[in-house]
Amino acid sequence: MTANSLPVETVTIERWPAMQIARADIGALSTLLDTRRAAGDVLPWDTNELYAVWSERNPDAPEPRDPFDGGRYGYRTRDDHYQLWSSGPDGESRTSDDVLVDSRVTRR
Repeated sequence: MTANSLPVETVTIERWPAMQIARADIGALSTLLDTRRAAGDVLPWDTNELYAVWSERNPDAPEPRDPFDGGRYGYRTRDDHYQLWSSGPDGESRTSDDVLVDSRVTRR
């Protein structure tokens, strides 16, 4: 990389607020899941169950929505671990620009 070139994965100014929203929302959902695990509760089975738990815990808050595609954030679980993700700037889930939290490697 030269002094005048930019990194390949530079987030444009227009997308910066969306990236901040996605990170904050995923952080809030992750905290909810970590709190449940610490209390000995099982993780929600799927996205619908995750959002039902969110609504129970946050009855006056709007449902978190991915600012890049307008849908719910991605979620999957295996054993006592989970992954949460935003589709990222390209609007496609499970690609390299996703905002991802993986409880196996992410420590809060």
